[in-house]
Amino acid sequence: MPYILTALTAIGFAATQYMIFWQAPIARGLYFNQKIFYYHVPCAFTIFACVFSLGFCSIKSLKSSDRKYTSWALASAQVGALFGALMLITGSLWGKAAWGIWWQWEARLTTSLLLWLLTVAYIIVRTYAGEGSEKISAVVGIFAMINVPLIYVSVKIWRKLHPQTTVVSSLDPAMKPAFWCSVLLFLIFAFLLIFIRSRQLNEAGELETLKNDLLDQGFSL
Repeated sequence: MPYILTALTAIGFAATQYMIFWQAPIARGLYFNQKIFYYHVPCAFTIFACVFSLGFCSIKSLKSSDRKYTSWALASAQVGALFGALMLITGSLWGKAAWGIWWQWEARLTTSLLLWLLTVAYIIVRTYAGEGSEKISAVVGIFAMINVPLIYVSVKIWRKLHPQTTVVSSLDPAMKPAFWCSVLLFLIFAFLLIFIRSRQLNEAGELETLKNDLLDQGFSL
């Protein structure tokens, strides 16, 4: 499966670039700057998916000692942190082009930043909290998942820069194929990264367990 997804991702990146820059029309007002949209929103969708994966595996890890849940949760947090950083960077570029400012402490931007910080916090806790870090970080992962719906409804509660209606719903029909292909590509790519990283973490955990067992039996390593 990893090889198939890798091939699909490589083909997808080439195909979506063609669709974005050659097939999708130029938007009125923003002109070429609108192309940022095809990266910013898919990055947002992807970190949301990663955080839901993180939250679900965090809940499962509190009920089970199976390493696969903690490995998948950490991998989801790491990949989510990557796409979250890209979301914030592209969002700042979009904000400068659309509204003339790089950043404003409005509801959606602030809650999005909080979501990214929570993925980073999860990674830090898992790495440096020592014994019991898996349980402590699971709480952080669950809280991050709860924050996702807040990002969605924030523009309806606090009306600031972002419009109440989603840009996706009002998108030019000619732009939708490139947009949805980009979303699908980012999600597949994120799943591939999580799958590979979780396997690495599982294998590293198994090696560490084997090492400790050998040490307990008196072997010198």
